[in-house]
Amino acid sequence: VYLFVLDVSHNAVEMGYLHSFCRVLLDELDRLPGDARTTIGFITFDKVLHFYNLAEGLSQPQMLIVSDTEDVFLPSPDNLLVNLQESKELIQDLLHQLPDMFADNTETHSALGPALQVALKLMTPTGGRVCVFQSCLPSLGPGALKPREDPNQRAGNDVQHLGPATDFYKRMALDCAGQQIAVDTFIMPGQYTDIATLSGVSKYSGGCTF
Repeated sequence: VYLFVLDVSHNAVEMGYLHSFCRVLLDELDRLPGDARTTIGFITFDKVLHFYNLAEGLSQPQMLIVSDTEDVFLPSPDNLLVNLQESKELIQDLLHQLPDMFADNTETHSALGPALQVALKLMTPTGGRVCVFQSCLPSLGPGALKPREDPNQRAGNDVQHLGPATDFYKRMALDCAGQQIAVDTFIMPGQYTDIATLSGVSKYSGGCTF
């Protein structure tokens, strides 16, 4: 089971990673580890969470939006995780559409914490692997962070802030590990992102930080 959780805030779109991600995943879909039971899903987020109904039989992917980042919920009980083979055409359509869908996004906020919380809800029945792509400091909802770096201290010998600013991401990781969910985090920092804190969700869940 693979769930891809993608930052589509303005900073992420400006970096252009979404084009690269979609192109590479399109090329590699048939080579994802697994068998005929392999399932896949997608969540995108900025200040709200976007889910994608990829049910077999739909003519195109259906976007579902959850704007409440303080008390997250799944907008649909089914079809947010789908069989890769049965829904391959819809998955390919979504990957072709995603970069253009958010090309003009001006929203700078990032609700990473709520996205992780809802990913846990979605994956709890099955376990699996969550791949998170993050480009900036989470700024909304649970897990929101503030910049800790002092630009005036960059040249000093005393290295600060090597520990996490909050235990939210460690607690999320332990909850995920309890449900056999590993979280891989791909951080693409165009700005300060507090990797010391964000990496905890992978460190304690059996995933990796890239």
